[in-house]
Amino acid sequence: MANKLAWFLTDAGKRFSFYAACAVSTSTALVHFAPHTFFLDTYEEFLHLYKNGMAVQLTDKLKQRFQKTLDILELSDETIIWDKEEAQQLLDSLVMSENGQLYAMAKEILYRQSPKPLLDMCFATMSIIGLYGTSRHLNTKFDLYSRPIQLRLAMYYFVAMFMYGVYIMSKDTTQIFAEERIDKKLKQIDPRFAEGGAEYYRKVLQRNIALRTLMGSEGERRFSITGNENTFLRTRNLPLVHRKSIFDETQ
Repeated sequence: MANKLAWFLTDAGKRFSFYAACAVSTSTALVHFAPHTFFLDTYEEFLHLYKNGMAVQLTDKLKQRFQKTLDILELSDETIIWDKEEAQQLLDSLVMSENGQLYAMAKEILYRQSPKPLLDMCFATMSIIGLYGTSRHLNTKFDLYSRPIQLRLAMYYFVAMFMYGVYIMSKDTTQIFAEERIDKKLKQIDPRFAEGGAEYYRKVLQRNIALRTLMGSEGERRFSITGNENTFLRTRNLPLVHRKSIFDETQ
């Protein structure tokens, strides 16, 4: 085993590590980029809903509603006791008006048009490049190639954790910024989006509050008393209460 690991200290091993880092970085970029470009049709077929081997087509009503959204944007195991108050609130939260549905479509459209998906690809790719480049720099500067392998492995671990921290911080920060920017933009575009956004988040919060009770301890773990999603360390999205407040200001 030691002899195999020692091979990575040779010139051939270092070249292999370099090419491997390039391959992983390129693959990471393609995984983010290809489904939205070259393999868009294949990606759509893979995610399509099928019944009896046939693709289920969207209803004309849904297509018309989606087109209406584009026009506004000017772009081409447990049984629930349904008699309980929380269950009725859950049922009510699942019914959305047309304006609420228009907003839900619009926010996804603007998100896909924003730089955020491209930024996520860049963050992931640069993190891998940074991991390789930083590790190589430290190995060379402190002559770690001649030190015990345990020391290098410890260094790799800490560098990997640091780069992962930078990655998730960059990803989550830009996600929150993008969501707030999109909501504020939709609020200004059309009154229907402003009304629909307020309804949408009111319904989502209502659903989460109901689920918090109906799901017992699991619900308390997942949702706060206000309906926000509980998080640990990371804040992946703009809190739902805050997103609702953006639209409430127009009411």
